[in-house]
Amino acid sequence: GGAGANHGTGGAGSIGQVVTLGNGNDSEASGTATGGNGGTGTGLGVTGGDGGRAGISVGLSGGGGINSTAQGAATGGNGGAGQSGVDGGNGGNAYVVTKGDNNVITDGTAKGGNGATGAAGGLGDVRASQTGSTISGGSAYGGNGGAGGAGSDAKLFAGTGGTITDSTATAGVGSDTAIGGAATITVNGTGSSVTDSSARGGNAGAGDDAIGVGGAGGAGAIAASSGGAVAGGHAVGGVGGAGSNGGAGGA
Repeated sequence: GGAGANHGTGGAGSIGQVVTLGNGNDSEASGTATGGNGGTGTGLGVTGGDGGRAGISVGLSGGGGINSTAQGAATGGNGGAGQSGVDGGNGGNAYVVTKGDNNVITDGTAKGGNGATGAAGGLGDVRASQTGSTISGGSAYGGNGGAGGAGSDAKLFAGTGGTITDSTATAGVGSDTAIGGAATITVNGTGSSVTDSSARGGNAGAGDDAIGVGGAGGAGAIAASSGGAVAGGHAVGGVGGAGSNGGAGGA
């Protein structure tokens, strides 16, 4: 996004995407997608632009073909800086997604962009949405918050009867009293499983001069419902931010 001028808001970064559309079977989306960074704001009380989204995906929103695959790295753009202590832009979301039955995500990485001053980071989302699908070697990273901004969530999800193996979700870190993001790995249904995977919640920001209370750390969770199973899971909650100026520490 372009920088603002004469007290103008910075422009938003645009989307970067690698996508195969339609309902064809045995489709593949593979490569690198990077969202554009938000432009900086100029002048008193002006905000920076949001970072652009990034995505690698197979299929349409209503579903996709069977036996399709997605692979590669998607990275959301960083938010643009605000001026004079005003909020910057949010980090862009990033996703690696399949939308049909029996689809596979291999070594897919989604990394949310970082937020600028006072703004939240972007979501990192690796998702095999439909029945019987698999994620192997997936990594989701939530973006970090800018000064005073919250860390964002990191998510991995496989649909009914799906499996997730050797994968990680790492949530973004909060800054200056703000909360850390949550990290979740989730499957559901009979035959579904999570194996040898880890979820780590984001650490929270410490109390600042204005607000001495530290932020709360984000949750780390691995869950299998309705007949699913977890083996070799490792879930760690984020650390609460330290208090300052007599403020309490975060949970």
